[in-house]
Amino acid sequence: MKYFLAICFVFVSACKSQLIDTVIIGSAETPDPVLEKVIQLEKKGAISEVIVMESFPVQIRIKASQKIIDELEAIPHVVSPTFR
Repeated sequence: MKYFLAICFVFVSACKSQLIDTVIIGSAETPDPVLEKVIQLEKKGAISEVIVMESFPVQIRIKASQKIIDELEAIPHVVSPTFR
């Protein structure tokens, strides 16, 4: 049992260390499909430390795996002509 718990602890630690802190840019449309997906993934526990910053389009700071980040960046979105 001790070994099982040790292996679980190492696995969980390794998974948490692979989370990347990044900023995702939302879409210049309403409703924002990027923000909706972030909310959905947060409810599932797939991302953490979600901070939505007031801007247009919205900027969302998250901690997530590279796979989730790639999934969010692949969502088609409208780019605001005034956003830099």
